[in-house]
Amino acid sequence: MKTDPEIVDRVAIAIKKHCPQLYSKDPSAMQGYAIHIVTSFENRHLAFKVSEDVELLEQLERDLRAASARLEQLSAPTRRVLANQLRPSDQEKRLEDLRRSELYLAARLPDSLDSLGLLNSRQATIRSVQQSVASIRKSLPFRSKSKAKPRYDAAVVALACKKVWGLENPAKPPPKRIHFDRSHPMRSFIEQVFEELGIRGKDGHVFSAATALASLENLGGEGAYSLLVNEG
Repeated sequence: MKTDPEIVDRVAIAIKKHCPQLYSKDPSAMQGYAIHIVTSFENRHLAFKVSEDVELLEQLERDLRAASARLEQLSAPTRRVLANQLRPSDQEKRLEDLRRSELYLAARLPDSLDSLGLLNSRQATIRSVQQSVASIRKSLPFRSKSKAKPRYDAAVVALACKKVWGLENPAKPPPKRIHFDRSHPMRSFIEQVFEELGIRGKDGHVFSAATALASLENLGGEGAYSLLVNEG
């Protein structure tokens, strides 16, 4: 993935705004800090040693399970109408030809599939895929590192921002959580960076810095991934 220089510039401006001491010490270092944050965002899954598909697989398993359940809930007349819309695949046509051959008689294969049989077959395929997805999600790199539906993007960017913030305020370590201090300046810093990177919640608003730090803790805290910040 090629880092977008415009995004890096916007993040650098956010650092300049929220970390004035760092800027006054070395204005040219802002770009390096910004690249660090943006690169962390781009490598968010690698940072926690999980597949980039870990969230998609979780959603896919839910969707497949829901699809199978909905098909089971359909009334018999509706299932018949739906089944009549199905067309056999090339592989199914070849199996049908096999059934009509001498091999069909010798192997005693099941009777030909009618339209409902096709629907049942497709439904069984959905269940099979769902079970396969569930199986691979039990092991790394496809297993989620937290049961709390972590946001890897928000967590890793919050951690990168904390590292930069720590350089701005070396005498006062940044807090692990900021749930009870909505006025904490690190909150607005993190959330402005989220805005520049397009990190949003389900409601479409900028993701909460407090929630991001909580997600980081659920993923194992700062020790889960070591981020190096060049102090220039």
